[in-house]
Amino acid sequence: MPPWDSNRASLGGAGAFAFADGRQQLYFTFQRDNSPIIVKSVDPGSNADLAGLKPGDVILVIGETPTTEIEGVQKTLRRIGHTMKMVIDRGGVIHTISYQPPELKVDIPYLILSFIGFLYLAIGLFTLFRGETSESRLFYFVTLLSFVVYVYTPAGDVDWSYKTLQMTEELASIFLPPLTLHFFLLFPRPIIRERKWLVWMYVAPVLLTLWNFNVLIFNNAVAITDARRSLELIRRWELLDFGIYFLLAVLALAFTYGRSA
Repeated sequence: MPPWDSNRASLGGAGAFAFADGRQQLYFTFQRDNSPIIVKSVDPGSNADLAGLKPGDVILVIGETPTTEIEGVQKTLRRIGHTMKMVIDRGGVIHTISYQPPELKVDIPYLILSFIGFLYLAIGLFTLFRGETSESRLFYFVTLLSFVVYVYTPAGDVDWSYKTLQMTEELASIFLPPLTLHFFLLFPRPIIRERKWLVWMYVAPVLLTLWNFNVLIFNNAVAITDARRSLELIRRWELLDFGIYFLLAVLALAFTYGRSA
């Protein structure tokens, strides 16, 4: 199954809808591309399984909301603790089942990414206030864009805009840390004179980007491991890269201002 087929949060085995303050697991994976929800799999023993939901079911209505209205479905599923009706099409026969959504869970990875976004914004503001130059304004714009990319998480229809936003977020997560280090190695005073050495900073990010494209665009054509495991490893690599590059960028900035003091 291509990674785009299911809602983004379903990679862990359970479909989900993303909200601003958390992530609600539905315990079934699904496909939805500007059409009603098509169930791909159901977690055994879950609320969805107990309700009688089966793979292949086409969910037409949840509560009183057609599943073609994504925002309305999200609001309906916020009624935690309330049993709601699901109208499903199973092999051309319409059935009605009772389903109780599980609790809304805090999305720890999203909170980490949001924290990273605020860090970038803080660095950009610090650089801008230390001395407003064309370079500092450009860097502030980059950190502001980073903040938006890290904090905003796309949710909803898996269409071209969703894919574009997700790929933008992936590329930002990969390249913003080395770009930040690159900037502070040259601004406000150059630490490295030979710029050819800076090229080596981008070897790991380029490899990570190729791996991302292989999984997300080419459906894991070069199978280093299965798609789900690849995405988990990519996330860990991105966090490790951020930690290393961010620490080096802070050290470079401290060295520059310490030397000029």
